[in-house]
Amino acid sequence: MSCFCIANIDLMASLNGPNLGLPDLAASGQASLTLAPSAQAALALYGQIALGLPGLAAPALPAPQLTLSADALASMAAMAQLQAQAMARLGIDLSTSMGATALARLTATLDARMSAIADLNLNLNLWIQLASVNAIALELTAMFNACLGGSASAAFNLAMPPMSWGGLNLPSISALLALAAQLNVSLDAAFAASLQASASALASAMANISLDVSAAARLAAGFSAIAQLAASLGINPLEVGFPAVRAMVAANFSAMTSLAAQLGIDLALGIPGLPALPSIPGLSAALSANLAAQLQAAIEASASLNTIASFDVSMPISAMLAASLALSLSAALGTDVALPAPCGQCDLRSIMAAVADAPSLDTPAMPSAPNGSSSAAPSSPNTPAAPSNPAGPPGAPGAPSGGGGAGAGGGGGGVQATIMSAQLMCTMGLAPSVLSVLPINRTTINGQFAANIMDHVPMVNIMPFGMCISPANPTVAAATAAALGVLTPMPCIPATSSPWVPGAPTVLLGNQPMLDSTSKCMCNWAGVISIAFPGQLQTTIP
Repeated sequence: MSCFCIANIDLMASLNGPNLGLPDLAASGQASLTLAPSAQAALALYGQIALGLPGLAAPALPAPQLTLSADALASMAAMAQLQAQAMARLGIDLSTSMGATALARLTATLDARMSAIADLNLNLNLWIQLASVNAIALELTAMFNACLGGSASAAFNLAMPPMSWGGLNLPSISALLALAAQLNVSLDAAFAASLQASASALASAMANISLDVSAAARLAAGFSAIAQLAASLGINPLEVGFPAVRAMVAANFSAMTSLAAQLGIDLALGIPGLPALPSIPGLSAALSANLAAQLQAAIEASASLNTIASFDVSMPISAMLAASLALSLSAALGTDVALPAPCGQCDLRSIMAAVADAPSLDTPAMPSAPNGSSSAAPSSPNTPAAPSNPAGPPGAPGAPSGGGGAGAGGGGGGVQATIMSAQLMCTMGLAPSVLSVLPINRTTINGQFAANIMDHVPMVNIMPFGMCISPANPTVAAATAAALGVLTPMPCIPATSSPWVPGAPTVLLGNQPMLDSTSKCMCNWAGVISIAFPGQLQTTIP
């Protein structure tokens, strides 16, 4: 068996205890840290570096030519990550049918606890923010030391390397190499076949099991933040308390800012004072050296990878998050939360009996390629309240093309049209984002450009959601593997290659369905993007 033990609820309740020094949410309402301009600048600088250096010289070596697509490589990395996590930290061998059943039981019992966990009202956002600041302070410290010393020792985790350096394939191959080493296997066709068989067995075992992906992802991020702080600071955060941990993080940040000053970077000036990346001394050389090492390893692995004819799986994201949550909580609490044998309070039998009687579910999965039939994400608890008296006149000054025009005033049972500046949420992102709409179709609502389903282009229409926590993201998989299985968020770079669905087929804008407030967009890394606030409330689409 394998069970997310009911006794964990009592252990988790201690995470909001007054002994930790956390603010009382009921009294203070403080659910997040207020970042100083220097911290905001550091986060922004790290995000810029993760996107790559503009004008970086092409490598001397050619990028590896692979028969597998970037989606297939990412799917392999995600499944290998799950297998490595399950074996190393949970003792579950996913290469066997018993292992798939064990992980399915873990997911089912975790799902049964989600309501009780939600009632705890855990304040994990403070830990997430503190861990992010600490991780970025340490990453920038390593990068700055590399710049000052002219070395390639820093792990430049580029979310989107230049195409000349391998593009999205490079982080996927790097993640696969690290995971294959962790599993002590060769990166070849036999390994891919075993991963595909494991994924199929897991999908079958998970057929009737669902999990609140959004809630589980945020819990996993919170517990992994505590585990990361413990590993990097060498202390137990739950013993020393939040104020002491915050002081240690501040010391790491101060040391990083001193290194930044040696490179002519004054983080105290905030985001507006950040220099252009090419002007930072030694950055181009250090980044090129690091990428060259990754590229050389990728080229050496490409011959083995090209023996793999195809890799096509649809793996339940619920299983990945259940494993990540169990691992992170175990590390945070210092105990085994996934028990291999029943305890005195065990209710596994009744939970699995209910699962067996339930109809087969269409659970959220990590697709090998996004499609429009994916189930919608649950509503986010962070959805902002709509303004009681939104500005701007009702109705649109110009009717959208295709006839019918959007109705005004919210009557007739329609849904709101989505416009420029709409607020977006992603189930795998830790911060909201804003929709950007180019003036292509020249139709406005309340003075803002209206959107259609084709407004899904990454970094043009859909901007980053802060840090990404999806194990399907190659950069998250690589960082998590380096952290010995503890889920490690990385900067979000949206990978939204498919349009919004379903849109509003009754009203066309530029010969495409208009974007309504209920539509969803799938990210290649298993995130489900929803519209938290469409930007206006008066104009509806029938």
